[in-house]
Amino acid sequence: MMKTGYLTKEGGRYKSWKKRFMAIEGDDLNYYKKDNKKEKMGSIPIQSITEIEPTYYKSKKHCFLVATEPRTFYIVAPNEEEMNSWVTVLRKVAGLKQNPSPKEVLFLPLLYHYIVPIIIQIHLKTFLNHFPNISLLFFLC
Repeated sequence: MMKTGYLTKEGGRYKSWKKRFMAIEGDDLNYYKKDNKKEKMGSIPIQSITEIEPTYYKSKKHCFLVATEPRTFYIVAPNEEEMNSWVTVLRKVAGLKQNPSPKEVLFLPLLYHYIVPIIIQIHLKTFLNHFPNISLLFFLC
């Protein structure tokens, strides 16, 4: 899977922010000075990535971190959609688990704690209406 685009990355030695052309190429996330790829500025081996998370870092919007054993990279996308796209693709190529979306996180407890019991209750009433003597069986158990 290949993805490319301009992102802004915090420097390692000097903590300034630089716009870099990033590309997933083979087993690496490479970053270049420009999109012509003539001047490679660095590389992150994908198999060394241990975590990829959206984060709020130094008041930067649309920021995500790419953690490796020796270093954590902070990268800023131009918008939320691009940030989510990079996070999803990088997690996939790195073999990391995709986190559920905020909508899923909010909906699942609602589903299991409220909606499922109501569905069971409705179907149980229907079942008991068709088989009235079955309630005796439940009572004996």
